[in-house]
Amino acid sequence: MRIGLLGPFSLKARRGNSIRILLQAEGLWKNSFSDFTLYSYEPSHGTPYPQEKIGGKFFFKKFPLWQKLERLSVDIVHAHHYFGAMILKQPYIVDMPSFMSLQTESVYSHSGGLFKRRIMRHIFNPLFQKRIEKKVILGAKKVIAASQSIKSDLIKHIPELDPEKIAVIYNTVKTEDYPQSSREDFVIGVSASDFRDPMDSGCIDTVIEIALKTKFRFKVAGAAGKGQIKRMSRVSGIEYLGPLPYRDYISFLNAISVFLVPYSGFRDFGGSKFKLLEAAACGLPVVSTSNGAIGFEPLEALLIGDTTAQIIEKLELLKDGARRKQYGAKLREIIRRDYNYVTEARKLIEIYESVS
Repeated sequence: MRIGLLGPFSLKARRGNSIRILLQAEGLWKNSFSDFTLYSYEPSHGTPYPQEKIGGKFFFKKFPLWQKLERLSVDIVHAHHYFGAMILKQPYIVDMPSFMSLQTESVYSHSGGLFKRRIMRHIFNPLFQKRIEKKVILGAKKVIAASQSIKSDLIKHIPELDPEKIAVIYNTVKTEDYPQSSREDFVIGVSASDFRDPMDSGCIDTVIEIALKTKFRFKVAGAAGKGQIKRMSRVSGIEYLGPLPYRDYISFLNAISVFLVPYSGFRDFGGSKFKLLEAAACGLPVVSTSNGAIGFEPLEALLIGDTTAQIIEKLELLKDGARRKQYGAKLREIIRRDYNYVTEARKLIEIYESVS
């Protein structure tokens, strides 16, 4: 049986969506499973497995209505997101890196311009996205959730869905790419793909607030707006590095001794954040808000704080080098055992075989 992995987005840019599907493909290849093709509208370069382009960028991204794909030359499609599955004319498995209708409700309850919040939250989400996402999920041969929390939300919000149809495949990292951090002094790292995104913008606010109340040193990596950069430049203790290529990002992780995931305000209803997994793979202790830790297990391996005062308290604990090493070593072992791309790909192969 031939599988088509479908990413209805670009695979050139390294973001959460592309990382997940590319590591799934590489994991399948490492497990000697080669009977698949990876489809996207912008393929990645230099992969040993076959890729095919499926046309131009979809419009609208999260609601590509009337943009059906011609039947792909595969037996079943492993489609990422509901909007990947909704454009198909053939049997599919739907992969849910996040529960989009719940995420949209949460995000636009707290962020975005007033006009966009009204459109996205009160019109698009209830009238279109919720209905289509549910239809796609119920029509799938199998539903893949990126975390146990997504599986729980599926069971809660779509009671008609047979829980036996749901399989959990975690977000993963390529563990061999992440050398253990050896930084001895106390430096806190914070990163995001784009701090201008409503999902990430609050992280900058929290870092500035903490820096103004403490003498902690921060390194901040990721794209940011001019206003955000200007605000950070006015606060001593914050070094803004800008967006970093992958290899430079790994160097950044080895130039810090603690990683902070200060997401607040709303839940994203997704899998573990790749930034958290990458930091943990380097043996860095992680301080996170509850929202930043969504999808990650076991939670007790992280230090959780939901207010600025609580976050500062957790960071103060990690000024002790021995405690940093203890938490970091535990997290590194969890990542190598439970979030390994090769191990999770074996589970994918079992799913493919179960629907053949």
